[in-house]
This record gives sequence, C-alpha cells and structure tokens, in this order.
Amino acid sequence: MWPERLGRFLYDLHMVPPEFVGMRAVTPEQVRAAQRAEFARLEAKVFPLLGEGERAHFAARFAGYLDDDRNWKFAPCVTHGDL
Repeated sequence: MWPERLGRFLYDLHMVPPEFVGMRAVTPEQVRAAQRAEFARLEAKVFPLLGEGERAHFAARFAGYLDDDRNWKFAPCVTHGDL
C-alpha cells in the first residue's frame, strides 16, 4: 500500500507549479544550458581519463541528449530534487 501512496504523492508533487510553493520556475532552456555546462565540465575533467573510443561514444550520447529538442519540451514543476 505504501508504494501506491508514495507514487501518488510524487505525482501530486509534480503537478504543483513551482511558484505555488514560493519557488522560481526554471525554463527548459535554462535546464538545457545547465546540462550543457555540466557536460563541458565532464568533458574537461573526465574525458582525458577515457580511451578514444569511450570519449567518442560518450560524446555522441551526450550530444544526442542535448541536441534533441524533444527532451526540452516540458513545463516546470516541483520535483523531489528541488526540496
């Protein structure tokens, strides 16, 4: 029974507009820019530790994620990571 209650709580939480609880909403564009900056940090610090093939593989995966406009079509909401 508790998994269903937890699931319902998280669903309800995600339906709350951030402004309703005093938070500032972050736009999809801001999230994308933050993800691009995080990738740049990873590329600078982690990629030198990888082999050439691994670097190419992970760079392609990150590019596929960051460059796919479908990943950035969402409405801001409160998530458990925001609390």
